[in-house]
Amino acid sequence: MLSVGIAQIPNSVDVAKNYEAIDRHLQKFAKENVDLVLFPECSLSGFAATMRECTEAVLSPYLEKIQNWTLKTGIDVVLPTAIAEEEKVFNSSFWFKKNQRQQFYKIGLTDSEKTFFSIPADWGAKVIQNKGYNLAILICFEMEHDAWTYFKKDQADLILWPGYWGWTLEDTWTT
Repeated sequence: MLSVGIAQIPNSVDVAKNYEAIDRHLQKFAKENVDLVLFPECSLSGFAATMRECTEAVLSPYLEKIQNWTLKTGIDVVLPTAIAEEEKVFNSSFWFKKNQRQQFYKIGLTDSEKTFFSIPADWGAKVIQNKGYNLAILICFEMEHDAWTYFKKDQADLILWPGYWGWTLEDTWTT
């Protein structure tokens, strides 16, 4: 059986403040019997023009702390965050598993997102493994597309969908 901890955190333009919220949730999940913790889209970087400042050098200390947490606890983490590389900003995500770190990207961008996010030529796999399950990662509005755009039918046992459910406690999800 696979147990996934899902964290919804406040979104800020302050990376350090976002990391504090991430860390609070990680500490809670360390006490639970989960195999994987899933955070929402852009949870470390936030959604703002300041994403252009979220380079590997800026994010690295926080990413290393999360990597160390996975080593200590044995719990995987999927952490979506924007990352700036060579004057482009990518809506990406990191999968942390003990001493491994894999980066993948949101490639199904909305027209609005295409004005500030880029898609790399080599966007990598969007499938991770945990406890014998192949888990496909779709970020936010990628869920509205045909899933087979991002992976083959036989590649995934489950689809994980890191997205925000709302911006305030009063927000509700409707279909």
